[in-house]
Amino acid sequence: MRGKRYLAVTVLAWLTIIVLGWYFIYDQSRMERAEAQHKAQLASIGAILYAENCVVCHGPVGEGVVGPPLNVDSFRADPDENREVYDLIHRTIVHGRPGTSDPHWVRLGNGMWASYTAMPAWGEEAGGPMNDLQTAALAHFIMMGDWNQVGRHIPAPAPWIDSATGQVMWDRMPDAVGIPAEASQRGKEIFVNRGCVACHTLGQVGGYVGPDLTKVGSWGLDEEFLKQWIKDPASVVERAPRYWSNYGGPYQFPVLASHGSDALRRTTAADEIGQTGTQGFGERADGTAGALPDFPIPNTQSLPPTTMPALGLTDEEIEDLVYYLLNLK
Repeated sequence: MRGKRYLAVTVLAWLTIIVLGWYFIYDQSRMERAEAQHKAQLASIGAILYAENCVVCHGPVGEGVVGPPLNVDSFRADPDENREVYDLIHRTIVHGRPGTSDPHWVRLGNGMWASYTAMPAWGEEAGGPMNDLQTAALAHFIMMGDWNQVGRHIPAPAPWIDSATGQVMWDRMPDAVGIPAEASQRGKEIFVNRGCVACHTLGQVGGYVGPDLTKVGSWGLDEEFLKQWIKDPASVVERAPRYWSNYGGPYQFPVLASHGSDALRRTTAADEIGQTGTQGFGERADGTAGALPDFPIPNTQSLPPTTMPALGLTDEEIEDLVYYLLNLK
């Protein structure tokens, strides 16, 4: 009798161990699935936020233009497993990066362009519009989201056709500075008729896929580069901006002109805190051109392909369009 009881107790004990073990394994698996689902939901929310706020500087697939590329292997990781990358991305979203308030490009000594354009602070704690959940969602999207989700969430373009009259609202597009009125009108017509307006904002009209070109003439671009960019975008990707304000390389923030001096200095990490300077790399404090520094310009990774298509403009159309764009201030 005792043997049977002992056997029953033993069997019951083993059954309890098995059940508890199975429950632990199942519960652990359930928690992991719930955590993975939570991260995926955050990334989906982040895709919408990215489409609504970040595309014009970083590109619809994170290829980078005014701002640095975000669709890069070094950023792709599990946010929990690579906290260093997550903290870098999240901190940047919350606090932004220093630079010029309007886009500012400078051609470097190696022929590449640098964009020293400020990134605004997006986090509420730094005066931005996004709460903690939203900034976390953006960081999750950049690290693990599907870049193909972005396009469907980009806001519709601001209309350039008057719905009542069916006429193009030319007066909502800026006139270029210092060129004949007919040259401005010709530029506007090419911009609209050739489809540029579907992706780029110009004044009060246009799309939000590419950069806002309302003041593109003040960016610092030269005629040759802009013509080639319009004619064959894919051919100039490797000559597009490869360095960004406080992004990568030894620069951190771009080399700034020392106030009241012709000398150029390199900003230190301590200087970057609260830095809001507007002098760009290669400029003196008075705004005149300065010499490039003599320290080496670092190599950077290749950029993702541009999403801008070749629109098939004639050489004459490109000439007229660039003439107009470079005089938008």
